[in-house]
Amino acid sequence: MQTAMTAAAPAPLTRRAGVTLAGAYDGSGYEQPRFLVVRGDGQAIQVTRVLYEVLAALDGTCDAVAASAAVSSKIGRELTADGLRLLAEQKLRPLGLLDDPPGVASPAQAAPVADPLLRVRLHATLLPARWVPRLGRIFAPLFHPVPVVGVVALLPALDVYLLFHASLSAAMRRVIIEPADLLALLGVMVVAALFHETGHAAGCVRGGGRPGAIGVGLYVIFPAFYTDVTDAYRLSRRGRLRTDLGGVYFSAIAAVCAGVVHVSTGAPVALVVCLLAQTELAQQLLPFVRLDGYFVLGDLIGIPDPFGRVKPILEGMLPGRHIDPQISQLRRGVRITVTVWVLLVVPLLAPGLALLVWQLPTIVTATWASILHQWAAAQAGWAAGNPFAVILAAVAAAIAAIPAVCLAFLGYTLLHRAARWAVNRGRKQRDTTHQPHPTGDDPP
Repeated sequence: MQTAMTAAAPAPLTRRAGVTLAGAYDGSGYEQPRFLVVRGDGQAIQVTRVLYEVLAALDGTCDAVAASAAVSSKIGRELTADGLRLLAEQKLRPLGLLDDPPGVASPAQAAPVADPLLRVRLHATLLPARWVPRLGRIFAPLFHPVPVVGVVALLPALDVYLLFHASLSAAMRRVIIEPADLLALLGVMVVAALFHETGHAAGCVRGGGRPGAIGVGLYVIFPAFYTDVTDAYRLSRRGRLRTDLGGVYFSAIAAVCAGVVHVSTGAPVALVVCLLAQTELAQQLLPFVRLDGYFVLGDLIGIPDPFGRVKPILEGMLPGRHIDPQISQLRRGVRITVTVWVLLVVPLLAPGLALLVWQLPTIVTATWASILHQWAAAQAGWAAGNPFAVILAAVAAAIAAIPAVCLAFLGYTLLHRAARWAVNRGRKQRDTTHQPHPTGDDPP
């Protein structure tokens, strides 16, 4: 009887279509350089040089032997064909960077996708991706040093002038009392917020990147506009910082324009816009949530997502736990900086999020009462023939409902993640319990 067995041929290794090799990540916080790979779904992934060269060699034109030889010549040390296959199967395929073997269904859900807790939800596109680069090119000249220095110098001088020659309290009273002025203020602030996002797009274009869509969604408990600038990851550190700070720079431009309009015309709405634009500018620079300051911090220290280091840093502080490679491989100064940031951000955010979710029933009740009140105000305005009062009441009711909707989604997300963690933990415990223990007859 013939007993010879034919060994199965190894699965072909080919880089997945749509994967972009973006080169070295400039200013990385790791001790060893990191390289950037962008999947077809837009997910950016940092990998070591060896993995980057392996992925570059797996272009479908050569087998594992030839690919390993090409990688060996690039990295200056030998990588065997078996070693290349091991890296590809254990490191690259789980990241969704390789084509699936023939006859194997593509598990799209298996490829890891960043899903931060504090992110924009229920988002909708306002300006499609094909139009945003064109808009960015229009405003990119504003990043020339002359206008930048002019805005930076003019804004504080304008603030000093307004402090001694304008009455902010009188302007606020006027805007609050007059429905038409209040509606004008809301409209101008929406335009200013969109202009802020245009600053990110223009900064990305100025650095040689291609921004994506501009949209709106719900962030924590308030509505927020956003710009997809994922392509900025492949820019230099300077280009990424220009993209990060482009929004606050354009907010400063909006504040200067509003201040000049108030000085020229005395319009109270313009003075309030000048104040609110600078308030929003300062808020955006806070590094504790995913606002502009958070991304500035990430690019300064060379870690694109500091929130992704919270868990490994906290786990590494437990007795008897080893430091995660995500932390141990960072440069010493970067490791200290991100650890201090974690020790600040966790006590700030965790109790606040817990309190918000705990107060959800109270907030829902207050929201419903506010909506009923605005409904009565709208009816009164309709009876009095005042269209501004009706519109203002409708806008106020919509704004009042936003925090409750945001908190409901936040509570659902927290419960869903807690349930998923419990299920995964239970599955791991069952697998450990059912795993056969080695005996004297079994190899260890």
